[in-house]
Amino acid sequence: MVSVIIPVYNVEKYMKQCVESVLRQTYKDLEIILVDDGSTDSSGALCDEYALSDDRITVIHKENGGLSDARNAGMAAAHGEYIYFLDSDDYIRKDTIGQLLDHAKKEKADMVFFSAHCFSDSWIPVSESMTVKHRYETDLGERVLVKRFENEEWFCSAWLHFYRADFLKRENLRFVKGLLYEDLMFSGTAYLRPCRIAALNKQLYCYRQLRKGSIMNKKPVKTNFDSFFYIARRYVAEKKRIPEGTVQETGIEYLIRYSFNRCVMTYCDMKRSERKKVKKAFAFIRRETNDLKRVDCRKLKLTLKYPRLWLIYYRGIRKPMKYLIKLIRT
Repeated sequence: MVSVIIPVYNVEKYMKQCVESVLRQTYKDLEIILVDDGSTDSSGALCDEYALSDDRITVIHKENGGLSDARNAGMAAAHGEYIYFLDSDDYIRKDTIGQLLDHAKKEKADMVFFSAHCFSDSWIPVSESMTVKHRYETDLGERVLVKRFENEEWFCSAWLHFYRADFLKRENLRFVKGLLYEDLMFSGTAYLRPCRIAALNKQLYCYRQLRKGSIMNKKPVKTNFDSFFYIARRYVAEKKRIPEGTVQETGIEYLIRYSFNRCVMTYCDMKRSERKKVKKAFAFIRRETNDLKRVDCRKLKLTLKYPRLWLIYYRGIRKPMKYLIKLIRT
C-alpha cells in the first residue's frame, strides 16, 4: 500500500483536480491522507465530502501549523509501505504512483526521484527547469546527490521524490515546523543518510507555477532569508561530523553552497529596510564559504563581495537594463 499525503490549506479552487488525480490512479491500493491545516475557506468541508465518497480517504483536521507540520501529521498517521507527498494545488498523471512503486521495487530503492511538468493558470510563460535530463544509476544517496549537483539538476521538492516508509522512520526524518523551503532541509538530509536512490526520467508530476497567494511567489522578506540561513547553519554543523575527504563531505558542501547562494539571492530581492536586518549573517557566510574546499565557490565569493551583482548576473539576462538601472539607483 502507498500512503499519499496531501496538506490542504485554502485551496478550494484546486482541490478537485488534485484529489481526483489520485483517485483515478491505475494503482488502487492507496491510503489518501488529507490534512486540513486550519483552512478558512471551504477546503476542510471538501475534505470531509471526499472522505464520505471513498473509504481510502482519511481526513485530519488541525490548527494551522504550516506545510511542514501538516506533512508530519500525515506521516504520523500513514500505514503504507511507501509514502508520497502531493501539494494540493498540483496534480499527478494517472499512472504516477504505479510507475514509481514498480521502479522502487525493481531497483530496491529507498527513494525514487523524477521530473515535473510545469504549467500556469496565467499568460506568463513557465520554466521547465524541473526536468531530469541526465541518466542516473541507482546508487548511494550521497553519490547521487553529488552527481545531481554536477549536472545542475538538484530539485529538492518533496513531491519529486517517492519514499520507502521504513527509511523515513529508521532515519527519523521529519520536516522542520515553521520553516520555509522545508524541502531543502528534508531532501538534502535524506540524501546524506544511508540509502539507495533511483531515478525515473519521466514527467509524472504537474506543478502549478505562479499561483497567486502561494509562498513561492511572495516578495522575499527577512523570514525567507532566515529560513535559508537556518538551513545553511544546520548543514554547516552537520559537516563537522562528517569524515574529511569523503563523497558525503562533497555532497554536504554542495548543499551548503546552494543554501548560501539562496541567502544572497534572497537578500538582493529584499527591500532595503529588510536588508539591514540580515547584514550580520554575511560575516558567517563569508567565513564558512572559505572553508568549502571540495566545491567551486568562485561565483558565490564574488556575489558575497558584491551582493548587488546578483541582480545583473542572475536576472540581467532577460532584462539587463531594468536591473542595471535598479542596481545604480540603489
